[in-house]
Amino acid sequence: MVGTLVSLTAAVVERPLRYKAAWSFAGWHAYDDAATGRRPGVPSIHRWTGISDHEKEAARKPVGLGCNVLVADIYRKDVRP
Repeated sequence: MVGTLVSLTAAVVERPLRYKAAWSFAGWHAYDDAATGRRPGVPSIHRWTGISDHEKEAARKPVGLGCNVLVADIYRKDVRP
C-alpha cells in the first residue's frame, strides 16, 4: 500500500480501570493503541454477576472497529451479588 503507514507494534490494550463517582468502581477498558486521534466511545454494562470473560470478549469486537470501550461496573468496587 503506497502512502499508508502501518504500525507493526499495534495491539489491543485491555486493562482494569478504577474510577470514582460517589463510590469507587472497578470497570474494564479496551482500546487499540495503534489508533490515533479521537475515537468513538462504546459503553457496555455487565450482567448481574459482574464483569466476566463474556463482557471482555464482547468488548473486543468494537475495539477491532476502532472504538474505545468501557465495560462499566454498576455495583461498586469489590461489591458483587
